[in-house]
Amino acid sequence: MEEEKRQEPTSDDEGKAELHLVREIELVYRGAPIKARSILSSVDASALAKKIIPDGPRELLIVIMVDTKKRPIGHYRFSGAIASTLVEPADIFRAALHAGAHAIILAHNHPSGDTEPSPEDIKLTERVKFVGNNIGIPLLDHIIISGEARTFSFLDSEMLNG
Repeated sequence: MEEEKRQEPTSDDEGKAELHLVREIELVYRGAPIKARSILSSVDASALAKKIIPDGPRELLIVIMVDTKKRPIGHYRFSGAIASTLVEPADIFRAALHAGAHAIILAHNHPSGDTEPSPEDIKLTERVKFVGNNIGIPLLDHIIISGEARTFSFLDSEMLNG
């Protein structure tokens, strides 16, 4: 199912036009679990993310939703601009709740090839971890991939601890 949020430009009392950003969102559900085994490591998460996220010039973030055995049950995709993705935890958890996810894994690409997390990546990860812990849908990992087969795992780098 593909959902697009569009909003027409509005004007205030002085006649100045405001332009609201449009995000492309795709929510993918499967009748049966995705053909993948349980995600037990960052290597497993990276392998699945690389199957879902195509190489390209735009940053793309996916939320992999998993069941109690850490088997993928679906993913939620956010398309971004050339070098960023605008995502709010509410968007992420709305999809996770709707899908009945037990936990989530974030994954996104860096078209530049540099898998080092940006300050925005770190901030988003911290916010998602906080919200997930408070609503009972934990963030298991956040993976950054590049077309050059390089990956970065927040879990493996101990950035999800604490």
